[in-house]
Amino acid sequence: MKILHVSYSDGRGGAAQAAHRIHRSLLSRGLLSSMAVMDRTREEPEIFGPPSSLHRKTHAILDHLPHVLSGNRDFPFRSTAWTGSHASTVARRLKPDIIQLGWIGGGILRIEDLPRFQAPLVWRLSDMWAFSGGEHYTRHLSRIRDGYSRKNRPAESRGWDVDRWVWTRKRRTYPKIRSLTIVAPSHWMAEISRNSLLLNNRRTVVIPTGVDTGVFVPGDQSQLRHALGLPPDRRLILYGAMDALTDPRKGFEFLRTALERISGPGHPPAELVVFGGPPLEMAASLRIHNRGRITDRKELAALYAACDCFVVPSQEENLANTALESLACGTPVVSFDVGGMADAVRHLQTGYLAAPGDAGDMARGIVWVMTERERSDTLSANARALALKSFSLESQSAAFENLYRELLEESSR
Repeated sequence: MKILHVSYSDGRGGAAQAAHRIHRSLLSRGLLSSMAVMDRTREEPEIFGPPSSLHRKTHAILDHLPHVLSGNRDFPFRSTAWTGSHASTVARRLKPDIIQLGWIGGGILRIEDLPRFQAPLVWRLSDMWAFSGGEHYTRHLSRIRDGYSRKNRPAESRGWDVDRWVWTRKRRTYPKIRSLTIVAPSHWMAEISRNSLLLNNRRTVVIPTGVDTGVFVPGDQSQLRHALGLPPDRRLILYGAMDALTDPRKGFEFLRTALERISGPGHPPAELVVFGGPPLEMAASLRIHNRGRITDRKELAALYAACDCFVVPSQEENLANTALESLACGTPVVSFDVGGMADAVRHLQTGYLAAPGDAGDMARGIVWVMTERERSDTLSANARALALKSFSLESQSAAFENLYRELLEESSR
């Protein structure tokens, strides 16, 4: 069985990493898996990148151009998918049995190219783009449910409604796709997809994101802290985000407010550990350990296991890979109760779900997780057990293989 994954990147960002993990786990099961990407970060023979860096940059600029011309440049990033790259060429050459779509922004694929693929399509939803307009996340669910019209256009939107333009092209194109199955990593995403005007007539299944539970493992906290140069006698709060300072969806200001509330007298002495992006600054009373971008997975696993809790302050989130990695390392997660986070953060069992946008409740959750050692040990054991049961790479790849075989059997009838 030959599988081709179409993803903008093979390693930059959570969606790309998830696509690559699925690809590698399918290879380990004996399937012939390949990737077509625009941003190639790994030198692996099964990964096919663009003809040149100029090709990649040109298509990325062209894809973003309609968003710029719309006059809403201060809006969050959009993908317009009106210019296609080499993914279709790779598909014609490899002749895969199944084509799996991931995050396909940045000019890697035209919406209108989708019906031209001969193989059944499986679309794994890393965000809301498949059933929205150009947005990757939106709070205007009425447009997703009822369609993008002039009447339900957001009041803050001005100029050309690029989201409606993208949605209308999807509306014309999707019915032409012979075989399309939607895979949602979270029950929240699956529910929105099933209720969307674009995809409510397509089969939607939930396959939870997989994490390598052989790499992301618990460890001896004191030894790990010594090896990483972290203080042995402080509660350590871990935070990771690539675009914490530039993407308001990541919720860094809520985290800042929450940590300022627990950095004074009356709270256990705590320090913040940050990875994934540029150095961050916080309240002067809270020391910060900036670790930068970490590419070594074992080093990242050690960092999770060395800390007392991992915080996800995102305002919109499908199901964060980092949260699953943290749970696999036995580190409880504190997050807002948004998107699909409740699939992994079981309130008061594997962490704490704070009321959305309530920095005070997030502060209470961090303190609750870290205050009692016996409670922390129970949360840690629960976190690891849930990761093994529901979020292993093995269970994820097995679910995908079963889905592929089912689709191929249906297409052969």
